[in-house]
Formats: sequence, structure tokens, C-alpha cells
Amino acid sequence: MSLFLTYGATGSQGEPVARQLLEAGHSVRVIVRQPERALALQAKGAEVIQGDLSDFTSLQHASAGVDGVFLMLPFSAQGDPFALLGNAIRAAKESGVNHLVFNASGQAPAAPTGIPMLDFRIHLADFISTCGIPNIILQPGVYMENFLGPWCLPSIQNQAAVTYPHRAEMRVSWLASQDLGALAVAALTRPALAGQRFALGGPEALDGAAIAKAFTKGLNRPITYQAISPEAFAATMTKIMGAEAGEAIRAGYTHSNAQSDDAMNTNMVAVLEQLPVQLTSLETWVGLHAKAFAAVTV
Repeated sequence: MSLFLTYGATGSQGEPVARQLLEAGHSVRVIVRQPERALALQAKGAEVIQGDLSDFTSLQHASAGVDGVFLMLPFSAQGDPFALLGNAIRAAKESGVNHLVFNASGQAPAAPTGIPMLDFRIHLADFISTCGIPNIILQPGVYMENFLGPWCLPSIQNQAAVTYPHRAEMRVSWLASQDLGALAVAALTRPALAGQRFALGGPEALDGAAIAKAFTKGLNRPITYQAISPEAFAATMTKIMGAEAGEAIRAGYTHSNAQSDDAMNTNMVAVLEQLPVQLTSLETWVGLHAKAFAAVTV
């Protein structure tokens, strides 16, 4: 079995990668800023190294002797993102790593939009694809875990309504982070696929009515879908993440809502032929998180 280095292993996107690599019998090394947050992975056999993308020495230490790297840019990362990722790439090169899987944490638009948050993904993918290490780029769409966020969870618990800033007519391929983990493991163990970019989604393209149906079945109680404006959503996000992030989110969802109903519908048939993974339906995922969605009693 191989030794893989996993970045972002204490987050909802990176943890499933590290855990599923361990479950598949591989050796796993994780680099984290707060080692105490990786105790569960350590208990499963992961080697934990303290460091971050701004500390090149720690990246050298973490990269030594690894066969492949799962790399992503943490949302909370401070500084020039290209310099931070460049540090990880340089450390990997110096250690002789010949396979890199990068999670772009979002799909890049087909052409520049004028919206920095979206256009950044174009530059990010181009930067990784020409980094000098054979690589696979994963570009996931919208995560089901968004429904567990404080911007969405209370309305499901207390108003029996999924409130989200997608038009009710939009068909979106929601992806479980667990499935992103499985797809990343498949990519890490298939270096022959290097040079490809994979747009990722879930097994279904769900409009608002279908989302409500999945939640109703998964929770065994009536749930509705209520489309809210990007402005209303951004107002909540601003309280949590700050004004700059709130404005970026407003612009991104405004742009998404102006696209066709199938603009966020990702056909996974061709992807699954190369990355054979069993994807999770929204109804199944909701059932797995039923306790979190339970109505709050006062």
C-alpha cells in the first residue's frame, strides 16, 4: 500500500479523504495547524504533523517519502493563495512526489464572469494543472453539508422548511462530502488518470420540490422548500463570515440564479466510469443526519 499526505484533514472535505484512505489500508499522513483536532484520525492510524501552508519547513517534513498528495486550500487560509499552494507544490517536488490530486472546492465557470470568487477558480485550476507534478483536479459542485450550516439548519428544525438561495426550478446535483472523499481516494489510487479535470456532483439533479421530497422521506415529516433571495442569504452569511465574504456569496448566487435551470446539473456517468464510486442520494444522506435536523423543542 501507498503513503498519502492529506491536507485539510480536520475539515468536512479533507477528513473523509484521510479516513477512507485509512479504511482502504493505505498509510496516511496529515498536516494540520491544531493536532488535537486530528486525534480521531490519529487513533485510526494516521501520522499527524503540525504545520500549515505558510510554513515551508513543515511542508517539507510532511511531504518526505509520500507517494501521492491530496491538496486543497483551506477556506480560512490567510495570505496569497497561489504562494501558499506553491509552497506545498515545491515541497512535493523536492520530495519526488509524482501524483497530486487537488480539490478546487468548487466548479470553475466555462468563461470569466467578472465575479472574483468564480473567476478565481479558473486561475486556480490553471495554476495546478501547470504545476509540474502529474495531477488530477476535482471540481465539486454544491455540498449536501451546506444544509447543516447555521444559515440553513434552523429553518429545517423549526419551520420545517429548507431555505436556500437557488430558484425552485433549478436542478442541482448535490454532493455528499463523504462521496467527495471516495472520489478523491479513487483519483489518488489511479495516477494514470493524471491530466484530467473532473466536475463532480451527486447522483440526482434535484429542484426545490425534489429537495423537499427527499427531506420529507428522510426525516419522515413534511418539509417544504423555500427559495430565498441571494441578498437575504448573504445577510445571514455576513453575520457569520464578514462583509467581504457575504458580498462574494451574494454575487455568486445571483450569477447562478441567472443561469439555465440545468447549469448546476452535473452528469456523473462518464466520471464514474473512471472513478467508480457509489454515490449517496439526498434522501439517504438526510436520513443519516436525522438527529441533527430534529425539531428543537423549548
